[in-house]
Amino acid sequence: MVALVLQFVSVGQAIMADRYSYLPFIGAFFCISIFLHDLIEKQKTKNIALGIVLVVSVFFGWQTFNSTQLWHNSGALWTNVINKYPYVIEQKGNIVTVKEKGFETAYKNRGNWYADHQLYDSAFADYDVLARAATKDAGVWSNLGNVYALRGNMEKSLEAYSKAVEYNPKNYQTYLNRGLTYSNLNMHQKALEDMDLTLQLVPGMEQALALRTRCLLNLGKYPEVLTETNKLLQQFPNNAEIWFYRGTAYINSDLINEGIADISKAIQLNPSNGSYHYNLAFGYLKAGNKAMAQQEVVQAQKLGFTVPPEFLNQIE
Repeated sequence: MVALVLQFVSVGQAIMADRYSYLPFIGAFFCISIFLHDLIEKQKTKNIALGIVLVVSVFFGWQTFNSTQLWHNSGALWTNVINKYPYVIEQKGNIVTVKEKGFETAYKNRGNWYADHQLYDSAFADYDVLARAATKDAGVWSNLGNVYALRGNMEKSLEAYSKAVEYNPKNYQTYLNRGLTYSNLNMHQKALEDMDLTLQLVPGMEQALALRTRCLLNLGKYPEVLTETNKLLQQFPNNAEIWFYRGTAYINSDLINEGIADISKAIQLNPSNGSYHYNLAFGYLKAGNKAMAQQEVVQAQKLGFTVPPEFLNQIE
C-alpha cells in the first residue's frame, strides 16, 4: 500500500495527493481500532475511550464540513489556492518584476472557470497576471486572446494568439481563432494562411474549410471559391455558409440566377442571418427585381442587419 505513495512511477501531474494515502491508512486505522476496542471492552476505560472517539469524530466532521466549502466549485477551490500562493508583481512603466511566484495552474484554472461562466473581466484579470509574469503556457495566451477578442481589442487578441503559437505550434484551435481575428480585421491573406495551418493539423475540418472559402471570397478569388464550394457541398450539403459563399461568388461572377438560388438555399438552412437576406437583396437588384430586393432588405433589417444607406437609395 505504501508503494502507491512513493511515486517511483508518477501518476498524473500530482506528486502528492491525499487520495494516495487512503489505502495505506487502512493499516494505521486498523491498529488504532484494535487499541480502542481493548479500551472500550474494559469497564474502567470504556467511557474515556468513547469520549475520545466522540471528540475526534466531531473534530474531523467539522473539518470535513469546512473543506467541502472550498470544493463548492472550481472558483472557490482555486481562489483558496491563490490566497495561499499568490503572485506578487511590481510594475513600473513597462518594466515588470515578479517579486514572488505564485501557483500558475490556480490562476489559469480559475480564469478558465470565470470564462466558462461569462465573467470575462475576472477571467482577464487572472490571465493578465500570468501574462505579465511571462508565462510559457500556450493555453493561457490562447485564452487571453479569446477574452481580448470578446472585449473587441483585436490587436491585443492577435498578439496573445501569436504568443500561444510560439509556445505551442501544434494547437489547431489557436490558428483557427487567430484566423477569425485576422478576418474580422480584413486581413484576409493572413486569415487564409491560418486556415491552411489549421487544416494541416486537422485535415477535412468543416469549420476551417468554410472559413478558408470565406477568405478566398473576401480576397476576390471567385473562380477558386466556386471550385472549392462545389467540392465542399458534396461533403457538407447542409452547411448554410458554404451555400452563401458560393452564391455570393456566383453573383460577383455575374451568374445572378445561380447566386440567387444558392443564397436562397442558405436562408432555407439558416433563416435568421440578416447578412444572407441583404446579399440576396443585392442579387435581386442586379437581376433588376427591385420589389424582391426591397422585401429581402426589410427582412435583413428585422434581423438586426444594418443596410448601407446608399443601397436603400438604389432600391427606392
